[in-house]
Amino acid sequence: MTIDLNLSDADLTALAGKVVAMLAMKIDISMAQEEKVVMTVDGLASYLQVSSDWVYKQVKANTIPVTRAGNNLRFLKSEIQNWLQSCTRQPLESNPATRKLRELWKCNEDCESSAYH
Repeated sequence: MTIDLNLSDADLTALAGKVVAMLAMKIDISMAQEEKVVMTVDGLASYLQVSSDWVYKQVKANTIPVTRAGNNLRFLKSEIQNWLQSCTRQPLESNPATRKLRELWKCNEDCESSAYH
């Protein structure tokens, strides 16, 4: 089925502007709804692809944004997304555990090399 509307450039521009405005409104509504998404521990674990135990440990360590509703833990998806973006991995060289392992490794190498000479 073909429809020939014979619209002028001005009419096409006006129509396109209305379509863009309607789509922008839909996107704003969708984003606003996304910000209000609330997850349970299991929902967050699924979203992050981790275990529920891991989520509980993060809550206990106070490292993850959480809202408490009585005894229930709830997580706002928008806060979790912000938290994920703010997380940065510590470079290996500045990680205390890595430094300690390197010190032990160096000590073992030094001890072994001096024992053979």
